[in-house]
Amino acid sequence: MAKLKGSQVSLMVGGAAVVVAAAGFAWWWQQDSAKKAAAEYESYAQSGPPCATRTAQDLQTNGPPLRHTFEFGDMALAYSSGGADCAWIKGQDGKLAVCKFDSPGSLGVTQKGQSQVLYAPGVGHSAAILVKGGQLSCVTTAKLVVNPS
Repeated sequence: MAKLKGSQVSLMVGGAAVVVAAAGFAWWWQQDSAKKAAAEYESYAQSGPPCATRTAQDLQTNGPPLRHTFEFGDMALAYSSGGADCAWIKGQDGKLAVCKFDSPGSLGVTQKGQSQVLYAPGVGHSAAILVKGGQLSCVTTAKLVVNPS
């Protein structure tokens, strides 16, 4: 068996140290990212009062009507005006859905296999639809400017 020179041993030890350091950094980064995502989700969840709910009759009578629709995950979403943007946030509890609306007027959300839930955050008020553990909620938020892609 060939004998390793001191410089080769140093190079191998140094390489192993780099691999261990990189693995440690990757683990820390993933943990830190999950904590930041959970904090971001909670900032929306606690950002304002719950959106008022409404009936289909109230929506039909008083408007504003739901004009725009799209799907995200297992939800069908509808809103009256403004912009919308949804994202998955990977938190410690798994994937959490956040959909932000800029001045939606009215909101309608249907989760797979459930009835549509209607919300009335109002024109000029921003809102966020949140889904955590299958539970749907809507909160009013600080004024958002959403640029849908």
